[in-house]
Amino acid sequence: MNHVIGIDPSLSGTGVIVLTEAGSIASKTIVSTPPCGPSAQARMDRYEKMVWEIKKIGDAFKPTMICIEGYAFGSNMPGANERVEYGGLLRYVLTRSFRLIEVNPLSLKKWATGRGAGDKTALIAAMTAKYGVQFGSSDEYDAYALARVALQIVGYDQPTNETQRECVDIAINGKAKKPKKARAAK
Repeated sequence: MNHVIGIDPSLSGTGVIVLTEAGSIASKTIVSTPPCGPSAQARMDRYEKMVWEIKKIGDAFKPTMICIEGYAFGSNMPGANERVEYGGLLRYVLTRSFRLIEVNPLSLKKWATGRGAGDKTALIAAMTAKYGVQFGSSDEYDAYALARVALQIVGYDQPTNETQRECVDIAINGKAKKPKKARAAK
């Protein structure tokens, strides 16, 4: 049986959802470890534990695709350096074994809700209404939405509207460039 994985990386709890090609939940996990100090060694040891736990899930299910939520650089939140360190190590390890695509956070919200703005509750409400899922954290809801996007990217499922088609296309091909305006001749 084929599988896809959605990953919402967070140091407080990384959501990992595995779906079958039919869209059933095969596994749901929150991967976390307690903070272990500010030194580089302590941080890397923590990230390593989390990354290898996630890699083991990938090894067990051998996914056709992994979708991971991209960085939200526009947010003004503490711990950005740590999130980038962890996210970089996670992406490095996963891309050595699996096909991985990043999905921009705003694109994910747009895919799920039809609009790119809003808080996490809109995505949670959309996933619950459309798929009837119930999870204990927003990290799991995000990971579930990412796994649904992965199903569409690999063709196990089809986008249900133009907004979803656009978001899947952006995930695969990157954001469409706006054509440059022609300069007036002098």
